[in-house]
Amino acid sequence: MSPNKAMVGCLIMDGNKLGLITNEIKSGTWTEEPLFNWTTSYEIRYVDGQHCIMTSGSFERLIEKGKIIILSFPATGVLPPSYPTGGPSDGS
Repeated sequence: MSPNKAMVGCLIMDGNKLGLITNEIKSGTWTEEPLFNWTTSYEIRYVDGQHCIMTSGSFERLIEKGKIIILSFPATGVLPPSYPTGGPSDGS
């Protein structure tokens, strides 16, 4: 999986549960070496109403083991073009 690939909006199959990655959470801590350490986690919402937050390391490991399958990546972005963004309505 490419580190530059956007994961938010991906449709996944986690075991026998269909889910959608709804959020990417980045957090950091001060450490000795390197001075700052970033961790990325994903918030996953399942169609049965459950949700979980999973670190990117765990997510990638489960993909490698075949426990999680990515069904689709978002084509252009997470929001549909018709979604109101609060910007100008004249398209400029």
